[in-house]
Amino acid sequence: SSWWGPGSIEDTVLQNNILTHPRAGELSHAVHYESTGRFGSFSSPDFSTLTPDLLYLAENVFSDPNYYRIDDRPVVFMYVTRAYFDNPAAQQALSAARAAVQSQYGYDPYVVGDEIFGSSFNASRASHFDAVTTFDVYAMSGLSSGNVDASDIQRADDKYAAAANAGANVIPGVTPGYNDSAVRPGNQATGRFYTGDTIADAGDVFVDLINQAALPNLDDDVDRLLLVNSFNEWHEDTQIEATVVTGPSNLDDSNSGTDFTQGVTYEGYGTKYLDLLRTHTTPGAPVLIDGDADFDGDLDTDDIVAFAAAWGSENLVNGVRTGGYDSRIARPDFNYDGVVDFLDWFVMRDAHPSATNATLAALLVAPEPSSIVTCCMAGLALWFRGYRRRPCSAFLSNGGSLG
Repeated sequence: SSWWGPGSIEDTVLQNNILTHPRAGELSHAVHYESTGRFGSFSSPDFSTLTPDLLYLAENVFSDPNYYRIDDRPVVFMYVTRAYFDNPAAQQALSAARAAVQSQYGYDPYVVGDEIFGSSFNASRASHFDAVTTFDVYAMSGLSSGNVDASDIQRADDKYAAAANAGANVIPGVTPGYNDSAVRPGNQATGRFYTGDTIADAGDVFVDLINQAALPNLDDDVDRLLLVNSFNEWHEDTQIEATVVTGPSNLDDSNSGTDFTQGVTYEGYGTKYLDLLRTHTTPGAPVLIDGDADFDGDLDTDDIVAFAAAWGSENLVNGVRTGGYDSRIARPDFNYDGVVDFLDWFVMRDAHPSATNATLAALLVAPEPSSIVTCCMAGLALWFRGYRRRPCSAFLSNGGSLG
C-alpha cells in the first residue's frame, strides 16, 4: 500500500505504485490514488485535479506493460470514495475524467472505489465504480475496539458478501493487525493475535481474515484479487514485510515504556506473514499449523515424537543458519528462526494438547508416545543448565518480489 500527500501528481505518482498481482510470472503494479491529498477536505472538496491526474497517468504510466489491467483496462484504486462520492460534483468529475482519458489516450480506466466500510452498503454510490474494496480493514471489521475476536472476522465476511449481493464486483482486503500509536492519538492498538491469546498465536487474525473473510468472497470478474493492507506501512503496524527475528516484548522507547505498544506484545517475526500469505493463497502449498511437527494436518502424539526427532536441527545456507519459509516447511521451526529449540517448544506446548503436560527433558531422553511423562522440575532445571544456547542469526528482507 502507498501514501499520496498533497503536491503535484508528477512528484508523487511514480514513487507510489502498489504491488498488486503476479501475472505470467511477473509482478504487476497499479496506482493507489490518495484522494485526501488531491481533493482536500470532506466538507469542502475540490475535484479539479482529477482529470489532470488521470491524464498524467494515461500519458506516463498506463502504457507500462507491467501495469495491472482488468479486462485490458488499467486499474486505479481510489481511497475513501465513500467520503467523497455522495457529492454529485465528484460523480460528474469522475465521469468527465474517464471521458477525457478515453478521448485523448484511448484508455478506459478501471476504477476501484473504497466503498466497503459502514453498517450498510451504498449500492447507488458504488455504481460509479467498476469494483469496490476496503482500505481500512481495521475499522471496517470492528478491530478498532481493541478487542479482537471471531466476530470481527465474521463482520468482514458479512460486509464483503453484502457488497457482492448488491451486485458489486468485490476485491476483499486483509490486514495482520493495527497500531498507529506512534503517529496519531486515539486509536486502540490491535495485536496480531486474538484477545486472551499470546504472542505464540500471532498471525491467527491474519490467517482467519484470509480464510474466512477474503477467500470466500473472491470475485472471478476481478481476477480473484485479494488486497493486503499493507506491505510496509510500519507506522500503522499493518506491514507484512520481513523483519529481523527477535524475542517478544511489550516495551517501547516512549517515556513510559509502553505508550506505543499499549501493553500489547510484539515480536520480530522474520518472514512469517509473507509465508502465511503464500501458504493460504497458493493451491498445493503446505498447511503450516503450530504444533503439527509431522506436517500431517492434525495434532496428535505423533507430533511429539517428530518434534523430539527434529530437536536441534538447523536450516543451513552456505553453512549459515537461516530462518524463514524454507526452514519452517522442513522442520517444526514454528518461530521461523532456523533452528528447532526451546522457543519452538514453547510454541508447541501452547498449541498442542498432547504437549501441555509433557516436559522437554523426558521427551528428549525417551521420545516415544508411551514414555511422555511429567518429570520433576529439578531434573528439568539441571537439563536447562547443561544446554548451551546457539547464537541466533538474524535475517533481513532482501527486497525480493512478493509472488
